[in-house]
Amino acid sequence: MYIGADFGYTLGDYTAEVNGNINNSVNFFDYDIEGFAAGAQLGYTWQKEEFIIGLEGDFGYLGAEAEEDFRDDDLAVTEFGAYGMLSGRLGLANNRSMLYLKTGLVVAQVETTVGDTDNNGAFNAQNSSTLDDVFFGYTVGGGVEHAISSNWTVKAEYLFFDFDPETSLTNDGQNTAVNHNAELHTVKVGLNYKFGNSYDPLK
Repeated sequence: MYIGADFGYTLGDYTAEVNGNINNSVNFFDYDIEGFAAGAQLGYTWQKEEFIIGLEGDFGYLGAEAEEDFRDDDLAVTEFGAYGMLSGRLGLANNRSMLYLKTGLVVAQVETTVGDTDNNGAFNAQNSSTLDDVFFGYTVGGGVEHAISSNWTVKAEYLFFDFDPETSLTNDGQNTAVNHNAELHTVKVGLNYKFGNSYDPLK
C-alpha cells in the first residue's frame, strides 16, 4: 500500500451549445480552459516478477478555468474544482523503474455561466444560463514511476479526461437547454510513500 501527492497543470476544451436561442447572445461557446492541479492518491499494487497490477484512488483540485469574451458583450466563465478518481494501473517494471497504463472513472465539480452581459460587464440574469454541477466521465493515460529507495517513489503522469455531457437551463422563462461538454489533459509529477518492508520497490 502507498500514499502520495502530486502537482501539475491542466489544459482542455469546453463547449456550451444552446438548443435554441438566448436573447442577445451567441448560441455556441467554444473555448480553452487551463490551470494548476494538485491532489493526493492512495493505492496498492500486486507485483509478479516484472508485471504489476494496481488499484488507485485519487482526489484533489483540477483548477482548470477560463473567462472568455464572445462578440461585444457575451461572456463564458468556467471553473473546475474538486475531483475524485478510481482507476486501475497495469505496469511493466525494469529494475527500480516502471512504465504503466492507467484508466478509470472520474467525477469533478464544475461551475459555468454563459450568456449576455449588461453595461457593467455582469451577466444579464434573463439572458444567461448557469451550470453548477458534478461531471462524470472516464480517464485514460499513463506514466513512469521510479523507486528512489525501498519506501519512496517519484512519478510523472499524463491523463486524458472525457466527461459526459451535462445540461443547464436559460433564465429567460423559456427554459431553453444548454449542453455542456468538456475534455481535459493533465500532466503531473508526484511523490509516493510505500508502507511496509517488501523487497519489491514499487509494491
